[in-house]
Amino acid sequence: MLKELEKEGVETELIELSGSTIHGCLSCRKCSTRKDHRCSQTGDMGNLLIEKMEKADGILLGSPTYVTDVSPEIKALMDRACLVSKANGACSATKWARLWLQCGALERCMPSIP
Repeated sequence: MLKELEKEGVETELIELSGSTIHGCLSCRKCSTRKDHRCSQTGDMGNLLIEKMEKADGILLGSPTYVTDVSPEIKALMDRACLVSKANGACSATKWARLWLQCGALERCMPSIP
């Protein structure tokens, strides 16, 4: 898919999460208090990836399906990115409508996308 986009002049970046450390959301809501576009957790790739996602014009996410769900790494990233973005007013339907998952789990972040 990325090669096809690149043929059309779209800049792409492939980031593979397999083997990466991404902690799950603690639901501490510090992102809502601090409003600095960052998760309070450190020591993993979470904030780096959230920053890349917020700057992107489009986001394609793909994951194998494990017992009817995405991989633990992508689930952790989605949970944290959605909360940080929502806390900072960036979780709009137009931004997250670009989010795509092979298993159709888009509803986890934005259930009301038209």
